[in-house]
Amino acid sequence: MNSSPVFLKAIPRSGGTLFVTMLDVHPEIAMSYEIYEDRLYSDTGAPLLVDDIIILLEETRQSARDDVQWIKRLSENNLRVFLFRAR
Repeated sequence: MNSSPVFLKAIPRSGGTLFVTMLDVHPEIAMSYEIYEDRLYSDTGAPLLVDDIIILLEETRQSARDDVQWIKRLSENNLRVFLFRAR
């Protein structure tokens, strides 16, 4: 089974809140109602690609004691805000 994260974004007024609510019941799925896509851009304004985000997460995770410390060590402020909201 592939353990790579998957990000989904609903179109407004399409049932996204219901979809999130249904998925959020599953114990192995983390959902968030308000994750702002502008937080998926680097501090310089360049888009953060999923592969780059995964690399950043893996590099900082190795030396962190817990999730909060892990997120605080990320170099990109926008990604930190995104992850704290997603957490």
